[in-house]
Amino acid sequence: CFSLVQLLRQLATAANDGWILNIKAAWETVQHTTCGALADELREVASSMLRDLASGRTVLGGAKLPMTDDELNTVLRDQRRNLKGQWEDRSVGDEHVRREYWQELKEALAREEGLVRSQNSRLADQRGVDALRSWQDWLDGDGEDEGAAAEEICRQLGSALEKMPAKPLSRVGRAAVQAAAKRVSVARTAVRETAETHGDLQRQAVAYGERAAHQEGAARSELEDRKAELADAREQAAAREKEAERLKEESSAKVEELKEAEAQLRSALADLEAAKAREREQAARHRAQVNTLDSLQSELEQVRAAAAKDDAQRLATERLAEAASETAAGER
Repeated sequence: CFSLVQLLRQLATAANDGWILNIKAAWETVQHTTCGALADELREVASSMLRDLASGRTVLGGAKLPMTDDELNTVLRDQRRNLKGQWEDRSVGDEHVRREYWQELKEALAREEGLVRSQNSRLADQRGVDALRSWQDWLDGDGEDEGAAAEEICRQLGSALEKMPAKPLSRVGRAAVQAAAKRVSVARTAVRETAETHGDLQRQAVAYGERAAHQEGAARSELEDRKAELADAREQAAAREKEAERLKEESSAKVEELKEAEAQLRSALADLEAAKAREREQAARHRAQVNTLDSLQSELEQVRAAAAKDDAQRLATERLAEAASETAAGER
């Protein structure tokens, strides 16, 4: 019915334009025009949904990236079935024409579906990186609140893995297993080193106990020797105390002698100070005489200098007088 309507519309358009009516040509135009327009319409609808899906938005039916390969294949398969149903209902033309346009539509959608699959892998990789970061942080943690943290981290990682396609799932799973294996290897090494350290400490403790027992016996023997030495030292101290009493009495006598000698020394020092005072007085008198002699000697030198000066002036005066007499005689 729809095909007939389109054909009649095309024939009416040709008649109105004054063209020669040709049912075959009109039919060709109708089926190509209708299939091309329908293919463009369905492509735009499908492309809009695929773009929304690739951008991370939720599309009709609740689908949202990232998702597993099976879930994505189901969404794309349902879309193709819907498009196929609309195509079968609305397309017009011969079977080979309809098949050709449908094939072109499928190829165009296949390219966009490939982009959606690539975007699904990228988003899954990003979510996997975030999950692996939390997983690695938990593996590198100090172990506090281990039970609750382990359950939460495993839940987050499992939730992320459940929505991943096969390739990102393989990469993230391999990375998580490798990180856990490295952590287990480090833990095993630490346990082995701890066991070895514990064994060394235990052996050291046994050796230390044996040395302590041996040292205890040696200490007891040494203590007995020290007790004997202490008894000898006490006897020696008593003898030395008696000797000290005797020396004390002798020192008392020496002190009296020392006091007497000190008194004699004070008397001698007093005499010495008196002799020094007399010597200083004589020295002062000598310095006064020397100063007086120096003063007289200076005055004598001054007198001699004045006399020499007077003699020189007198000689000069006499010479001037003689010169004046000779000058006067010469003038006469």
